[in-house]
Amino acid sequence: NKTTVNLLSRWNTSPLDEGIKSKSVLCAKLLVACGGQTFVHHDAEVLGVINESEMTLADVRKSIAAEVNTQSERRREMHKLKQLHMKLVDDTAEAARVVHLQHRAQEDVIYKLYRSRLAIELPVFMESDLEFHNLYQNLEKDTRGNLLKEVDRHSA
Repeated sequence: NKTTVNLLSRWNTSPLDEGIKSKSVLCAKLLVACGGQTFVHHDAEVLGVINESEMTLADVRKSIAAEVNTQSERRREMHKLKQLHMKLVDDTAEAARVVHLQHRAQEDVIYKLYRSRLAIELPVFMESDLEFHNLYQNLEKDTRGNLLKEVDRHSA
């Protein structure tokens, strides 16, 4: 499959010109190996670096294959990260839903307790409640009074 490597851009530069301009030795070597030509005057020093490079076409191919593998590995890792992100988003949404349900259940329990007989206000505790002798005296008086009334009722 043959491709024309000397097509000119709208600025009248070839792919080799662009490779040299970007100082990409790999790209320039590959294009030269495939018959690439330059149509723009370049600095002799940059051209010398490219021409003096001991890199062969086989080296260029290995470098390109290594870069392709690196890019593929990056894509795979990015895909794994996206999957992990989606899983974390799902887990976070599920956790928020569970917390909401727990909160609602707690509100229901609090409401039921409030409405139950446990929520009836109890009398306030006073220290005088600890004085049992007053309580017994009041009970004795009340009991004697009731007994006397019962005796009076039976005698009559």
